[in-house]
Amino acid sequence: MKWGVCVKARAAWLALAALLALACAARPDPTPTPERWTPAHCAEADALEAALRAQPDAAAAELRIQLAFGGASDLDLWVTDPSQESVYYFNREARSGGALDVDHGCDGDGPRIETIHFTQPVPGRHRVGVDHPRDCGSGASERVFVVAIDDGLTQRWVRGIVPLGVFRAIQHEFAWPLTPTRVGGSACAELPAQKP
Repeated sequence: MKWGVCVKARAAWLALAALLALACAARPDPTPTPERWTPAHCAEADALEAALRAQPDAAAAELRIQLAFGGASDLDLWVTDPSQESVYYFNREARSGGALDVDHGCDGDGPRIETIHFTQPVPGRHRVGVDHPRDCGSGASERVFVVAIDDGLTQRWVRGIVPLGVFRAIQHEFAWPLTPTRVGGSACAELPAQKP
């Protein structure tokens, strides 16, 4: 009788181990797909960057982070300050002085611009996140965006593509005060010329 119980227990453990191995093997690869820039993506990013460049410069010593996006999608800007407090649509004001001006959601035509500004920024590491929680009827599976980081003296530009349903908590990380640089995953300069 004891031998039969041991055989059954061992068989149960082996079956459980096999199910666990199968479940782990079936998990999707957590590695994000690299951005694939097309001429259409580049043209959209150029238009979004132009819309951001048309905005007035940030006031001296103010830190302003802007997210520009178009199309019928809802993107959200998140900025985490050095104290690890995030400013975003649900926490519109931080103890460090950061504030979100407006959350656009699905309203209006593009380009839409969301702005988080710090009137007296705290020196240290800041993280910029981009969330793409929903499509607003376009059927697009991804959205091009441009982030501008401006402190009145220096501007930084970040281009990217975010898939629908993805929150990139750290799209870009920087230290304030800023140093001049251009960053982003855009390979627009590397695309071959299109034939007419």
